[in-house]
Amino acid sequence: MSNPFINTKTVSMSIDNSSLVSNIEWKRIGTGKNPKGNLVIIFNNKTNDKYTYTNVPVNVLQEMLLSESIGQYFHINIKNKYDTHKEII
Repeated sequence: MSNPFINTKTVSMSIDNSSLVSNIEWKRIGTGKNPKGNLVIIFNNKTNDKYTYTNVPVNVLQEMLLSESIGQYFHINIKNKYDTHKEII
């Protein structure tokens, strides 16, 4: 399956079908067939916590967006797998 984000520099969207995630943004920082980027996730919680996950490949972004459960995909494939830091909102 072709990845529609492969040549995109930035992806930003609201997530309506997830109880865990409200918004995501992916910003390209690399090149090649599977470029990496920084994935920013805003979580659905009382404080709308915002975290950046660094060096996330574009195929991980696509898989997350196509997954049956974004929250489950996040916990299995992103959380504790990439360097992360909490953003101050």
